[in-house]
Amino acid sequence: MTPFIQHTTQQRIEVNAQGISTRINMIDGYIGWQDARLFARYRIMQPLIKSPRGQYYEIASQQTVVRWLANRSRVAPITTRPKMKQEQYERWLQDLAGYITERTSLSLVDLDNVPRQPGEK
Repeated sequence: MTPFIQHTTQQRIEVNAQGISTRINMIDGYIGWQDARLFARYRIMQPLIKSPRGQYYEIASQQTVVRWLANRSRVAPITTRPKMKQEQYERWLQDLAGYITERTSLSLVDLDNVPRQPGEK
């Protein structure tokens, strides 16, 4: 018999006028706004479930990547400090993306919708 193990991702996102720092599953990262070269997101697909459970957002510089998980599932709600309802959290994510775009002058690239090259899997 295989036990069911539920994995909970613990993360922290801190944003200020100089940059963004994240901690996801005990991995810390920091990027200053002036060093950012890519702002992207992509879906997380569970192998046995057809729908996405969330998205990763990433900001990359030449040497560093900071990443955070945006859980948009109403089945497995997120816990925030301060406490937010799911709708408030989703609005905060949109505001965060807008703020990052403003600070870095980078557009958010949806990697799930980037056209593939012929012959690419």
